[in-house]
Amino acid sequence: MIFAGDIGQLRPPKSNATYSYKLVKQLAPSISHTFRGQTALHGAFLWHQVDTVVELKKNWRAHEDAMFVALLERVRKGAPEEFQKFRDAPIVVTRKSLRDALNESKARQFALNTNQ
Repeated sequence: MIFAGDIGQLRPPKSNATYSYKLVKQLAPSISHTFRGQTALHGAFLWHQVDTVVELKKNWRAHEDAMFVALLERVRKGAPEEFQKFRDAPIVVTRKSLRDALNESKARQFALNTNQ
C-alpha cells in the first residue's frame, strides 16, 4: 500500500494526526466510544503497522521559491521567532465580545511590557 502526503504538515484543527501517539496513549471514552474516535483509532493502528518508509526531502511544488520553502519549514517545526514580528498585528473578528477580550488582553500585555 502506498501513502502519499506531507508527514510534517500541520495537524488537523481540533483533532490529532492519524499517526499521533495521543490517540492510543489514553483510550478515553470520548475517543473509543464514538464513531469518529473509532475511525481515528483504526487509522492509527493501521499507521503503526507500516514498516517501510521512503521520505522525499525536496519540495518540488515550491522549489523555485526558497524563501517560501524556508518559511514552511519554520512553521511546520513551530519556530515562534518567525511570528514575533506579527505580535502587534491587527486582529479582525466578527463578534464584539471577542474584540473586547482581545483588546483587554493586548492592553494588559502592553502595560506589562512598558511597566505601567
